[in-house]
Amino acid sequence: MKAFKEFEHKADIGLEIYGRSLEELFVNGLKGFYSLLFGISDFDRFENSTETYRISIQEETPEALLVSFLSEINFLVNVKKIILFPLITIKIEKIASGYSLFSESGLITKIPEELWDNFTEIKAVTYHGLLIEREGKLYKARLIFDV
Repeated sequence: MKAFKEFEHKADIGLEIYGRSLEELFVNGLKGFYSLLFGISDFDRFENSTETYRISIQEETPEALLVSFLSEINFLVNVKKIILFPLITIKIEKIASGYSLFSESGLITKIPEELWDNFTEIKAVTYHGLLIEREGKLYKARLIFDV
């Protein structure tokens, strides 16, 4: 199964994401998002901090949850200059008011210069054309990013 693929959208860029569960869909969304930003989605060769970072989000729908999650990642990269890697855990649950996400990950607090050389700034994760659907045993999402 392919984790994600990019697609063109006028002046913006899109990402189609796949997963066997919502958690896997979000993990692949994170990998795809980093691929859009830096041209790579695997950061094993870079030095990690010993710190961990936690994200806790609640939204009414899985679509809103995905936008909030990737928007938080975008904020962390653009403002705090950190990459969440490795992803230790991600848990998504259906709750009375919608959906909740909890994630914990390691940190790369010094983003190497070589990554900034290939950096594509994403201004926003948008709701335009946003869709999460289930096709058989797979979840599929389509997102468009404002670049």
